[in-house]
Amino acid sequence: MRYIDFFGNLPGSKSWTTNKVRGVEGNMDIKPFENAKVLFGADYKDYDWKNESVDLDATGAEVSGTELTTKAGLHTQGTFAEAQYRPCKYFKALAGIRHEDHSTFGNEDLPLYALIFNPLENTVLKLSHGKHFLAPTPNDLFWPDDGFTRGNPNLKPETGWHTDATLEQVLLDDKVFITLSYFHWDVNDKIQWEPDSNGVFSPQNLRGYKADGCEVGTKIGPYHNMTLALTYTYTNTEEENRAYTKQDYGWPPLFPPDFQYTWVKRRAAYTPEHQFKGNLIYWSNFGLTTTVTVRYVSDRLLYRTETDVAYPATKTVIYTLDSYWTADLKLEQRLYDHWLLSLQGNNLFDKEYGTYLDSFQDQDTGKTTVEGFPGAGRSVFLRVTYEY
Repeated sequence: MRYIDFFGNLPGSKSWTTNKVRGVEGNMDIKPFENAKVLFGADYKDYDWKNESVDLDATGAEVSGTELTTKAGLHTQGTFAEAQYRPCKYFKALAGIRHEDHSTFGNEDLPLYALIFNPLENTVLKLSHGKHFLAPTPNDLFWPDDGFTRGNPNLKPETGWHTDATLEQVLLDDKVFITLSYFHWDVNDKIQWEPDSNGVFSPQNLRGYKADGCEVGTKIGPYHNMTLALTYTYTNTEEENRAYTKQDYGWPPLFPPDFQYTWVKRRAAYTPEHQFKGNLIYWSNFGLTTTVTVRYVSDRLLYRTETDVAYPATKTVIYTLDSYWTADLKLEQRLYDHWLLSLQGNNLFDKEYGTYLDSFQDQDTGKTTVEGFPGAGRSVFLRVTYEY
């Protein structure tokens, strides 16, 4: 990040953050008897986080002697086991457990249960239920306070349960595949970055987060060197979050901060209700594969805490990020068995869309407005790959 004062009378700063992740994982399969399988495994991950910063003078030059380096780290160790058994061709049972040992957040046991039914040769019903655990990332915990963003060392990990049910059906001699899924999530302490009344983004724990939804998909083909895949997802989400009525930062230690809020349930931030994806793939007899992809994302709501008439009174203001469509095109040509030439264009029509909102100040007028950060525009990639 780099901040320079355009009026030439204030200093700025420059900072950069490095995340390094090292890990190792091992798995072992055992078949103790017919139609049974047991999986054992373990993994270890080490997270090395470092932030470096330096002050800038009014011209943007680095100020010698102001270099600052901050380091932090954490590690996780997991062991897991899973048992599968199919007593007959119509039924399969699965049960597993993972033990998570986190250097900062302690131990957590995560069970998972699943049943798979095959009532007909081309019909499958899958049911699963498991526990959810997600620890804050190093960026969530340690991100430095630069006046615009800061981490939160007081975060708690996400915990909860998830349930999924999926029906799969194959028709017309494997030419048509249909899937219908239902999912439910119930999460406590969900981690979400959001701004305070000063516009500073920081991760917070929500009290609760629930999501119910369904997904319908189909894959048709191949017919005449073509396949068509369509997926629609509906998600109904609810978050229980703070609605601040007062954010008084005080003057510590003489005057301590005074933050007042009520808990409210509302549609979850950043989450679209409707999503659609379509893929059309065509391959020629001379090794050329063409893929056309279209995506649709419906509108998303965002909530900002803003000053209500005068400091320190605050209110919650709802903003909407509009829905959007994008279209991608990918061409792949195989050459001489081992070479693959690929040309890919993303967002071909250069559709404008927002990813999240923030406040911006006009340098000429001093007026502050809330605007969206733009998503990626049109981009083209050329890739040459050698396979052996």
